[in-house]
Amino acid sequence: MSDLRLYLWQLLVLATILLYPLIRKIISPKTVMLDAKIRFPWIITLILSMISQILYQFEIFKSTEFIYIQFIVIIYYLTSGFMYFTASYQSKPQKLRHYNFNLVKKIARAYGGKNFEEENNQIMFRIITPYRSQFDGIAGIEDNHGIYYFKAKTENLRISKLILLLNYYLIALSVTENNELVKLPLFDLKVSAILASIISICLILYIGYVEGNSLLTFANDFPEYYKKALHKAAIESTPGQEKSSGSSVMSKAQGIIDRRDTNVLKAKKVDFQNKIESVFGSQDDKNIDPKMVKRVRLMNAVKRVINSTPPWKTVKLDEIATMVDGSKEEVELIISGLRDLGEIKGVYDIWTKQYHGDAISNWMQIQTGIDSLSSNGIAKNIQSLRIQSDGSTELILKGDDEK
Repeated sequence: MSDLRLYLWQLLVLATILLYPLIRKIISPKTVMLDAKIRFPWIITLILSMISQILYQFEIFKSTEFIYIQFIVIIYYLTSGFMYFTASYQSKPQKLRHYNFNLVKKIARAYGGKNFEEENNQIMFRIITPYRSQFDGIAGIEDNHGIYYFKAKTENLRISKLILLLNYYLIALSVTENNELVKLPLFDLKVSAILASIISICLILYIGYVEGNSLLTFANDFPEYYKKALHKAAIESTPGQEKSSGSSVMSKAQGIIDRRDTNVLKAKKVDFQNKIESVFGSQDDKNIDPKMVKRVRLMNAVKRVINSTPPWKTVKLDEIATMVDGSKEEVELIISGLRDLGEIKGVYDIWTKQYHGDAISNWMQIQTGIDSLSSNGIAKNIQSLRIQSDGSTELILKGDDEK
């Protein structure tokens, strides 16, 4: 008596073979059509399979008879019943009067199309996919509407039939030998019949799905690609259309770029001009009173010297006047004016004619410190004095050459 587990797997594989057309219909309902003629070979196969199974269970059929008689019944079904289900799909109609067959050929070749034939306002071709599945394609006109029709060739079933036959042979052999491990035909290699059955069933399901999905892809993509290709061809066939359109777009884009570059350059030029005029004066100063221009430039020069003076340093008026090349009276007047406008910091002592770069409070502290040091007789050796905000004091003594 055979192992019940192996025997049930054998029945499952047999059921998969008998129901394969229905399984394909379930996987891809839009593409698979079942013909009523499939019923007769299906019923004959079912009856003969039941008889062989019963005879084997009652040991009327031995292992050899069981395997080969059931094997012959399955081959009959694969070569007859499988001929009555087809996988095909038709695209939605496009409103067309005629096809540009050159465009159709270009699209078809992109999918592996070949063997093109033109007949009665139709173009027929064959598509061979990278995984070697074959499809017949037809592009034709019906009632001023273009239609694409794709059909999977029966050659695609060869691999599925071989897988089903090998699958059943291995599982039937495991049942008769009462052993899950069986030898592959023509190979001295043992495999698990159950594992082989699982892989085979998954493989034929995947092949069926890919075939149905390919039909849907062809029928949906061809009309869209043809429409785009036809539009492109129409533009290219119009004299000057593409060139003028392209040149118009390019000229507009170039105009935008030129205006942007011009504005950027103008802004940079104005910025540079302002910086130069702030240092060297305006080029249009010749139209202004020369005396006023001279005073403005002198004022800017004094301002630069004073702002460059460190806070702890004291500068005499005659030193500033020499540096800016101006009279002492004008320089002193400018210092006072800038001090009132708040454009310079520090303190200018009109009595000693000195400018101190720090605020009034620090300046008073420094003066107090200098007076204190002077009373002790050491002020003559001090070059500069700086009192920090925290009360600390920094003294810089004169060198030997400055005493």
